[in-house]
Amino acid sequence: MSKYDQKNQKVENQYNADKIDIFINSPIPTETELLEKGKSLLKVKSYAQAIKMFEQCIEIKSDTPETYYYLAIALLRGNRPKLINLSTIRVIENNLKTAIQLEPKLGSAYVLWATIKYDFYVLNGMFDRPPSYQDLLNENWSLSQSNIQEILTHVNAEGNPVLRWLESQL
Repeated sequence: MSKYDQKNQKVENQYNADKIDIFINSPIPTETELLEKGKSLLKVKSYAQAIKMFEQCIEIKSDTPETYYYLAIALLRGNRPKLINLSTIRVIENNLKTAIQLEPKLGSAYVLWATIKYDFYVLNGMFDRPPSYQDLLNENWSLSQSNIQEILTHVNAEGNPVLRWLESQL
């Protein structure tokens, strides 16, 4: 149905100026806001939305190791690493590698990567490219109780020895 203005001229699109102003004056979210929003989405297991937040966060500021770590968790989507396809595992590993390059003491990234390496490569009988999951666990890093809880919450890998070790750290 076509719309016509007062002079009987055809008008394709009409916009309410009040609504346009909302979009023009909306602040662009900061890297910190996107990271926190992504973490909140991750807590409620909204993995697809969390991935979008973390990817936007990286577009704004690509040197925050925590963002790559959380993106790796979200990319698992709550699935067992053993069952994920190789291309997704490689993307997850690249995110964890970036996180560690940016922050060499980021224990959560080492432990998550070791968990994934064991579950995907070892349990699927595949060649495990260096570093091995044992090498990752032998690095000098620290790990908080909240990071342990995040990994245990979002990584579905029953029987994985890395996760069993994590559980013993609580």
